[in-house]
Amino acid sequence: MDLDKFYNWTLIGWRDAFDTLKVYFEDHKLNLNFISTDKVINEEKFYTNDNIIIASTFKRYSIKEMQKLIDIFSERISSQILRKKNPNIIYLSSSSVYGLSSSKDSFTENALENPYNEYAFEKLIFENLLVKLAEETQGKCIILRAAGFFGKYELFGKSTNIIDILYESNLLQKKISLDIEYGGCQVRDFIHINDLFEILSLFAKNINKIQKKSNKEIFNVSNNKKYRIKDILNIVQSNNKNIQINYDNKLANKIHNSLDNKKLVNLLGKEEFIQIEDYI
Repeated sequence: MDLDKFYNWTLIGWRDAFDTLKVYFEDHKLNLNFISTDKVINEEKFYTNDNIIIASTFKRYSIKEMQKLIDIFSERISSQILRKKNPNIIYLSSSSVYGLSSSKDSFTENALENPYNEYAFEKLIFENLLVKLAEETQGKCIILRAAGFFGKYELFGKSTNIIDILYESNLLQKKISLDIEYGGCQVRDFIHINDLFEILSLFAKNINKIQKKSNKEIFNVSNNKKYRIKDILNIVQSNNKNIQINYDNKLANKIHNSLDNKKLVNLLGKEEFIQIEDYI
């Protein structure tokens, strides 16, 4: 086996994460290069390795712009991948593709997709595209459906995730006001960004050992601890009086979204994850 084939990787998108993720790759004796999403959609020349991690998203754009950019990105990425023989693709997707549930039971990888917003639809579009490309090139496509990230504020100095907003308030003693729907009863789980980087590195390092029977494999990525949003807020408010919570108590049937990560744990043997209590 040519081990050099699995050494060089290309990250497409998520510039903020590149420098830190590259260090994780180097710790696992791997090399990581970077191509910006803008370079792809602006029709500049670009070249990827046979091993590709795609983390691009277009959620900052309007719906009309998003569809146009998804089409351009899809066409150019397809052109690049179809030139390769047996490429390895890791796609950073989202738990949002499962939608929301009336049950507090966690979604497994076999659950039906039911995207409920533009971001989730975008993720599912790319999942289907990349699986199709892997099949056409006899390659592999690993789809990582990740829970909400936290730890981004500590690393990047910015984040819109509720956990990082709470962290920033604690750190800076900053007054904030949060509007929380469904009385905070919705169940969610999360993944610390450092755990995500380690998981991405482990998949890249072990890609040749995965998917021997299929072009596609899906893994849920979370810290495997479910939280009611209200319980998280209560923990923080007990130590921080700068946080005002405005609960909207309207009722809805489907409000929950959490992930069963047993498949991930069984593959990687990683059971310890950074928990929210350790962060905030």
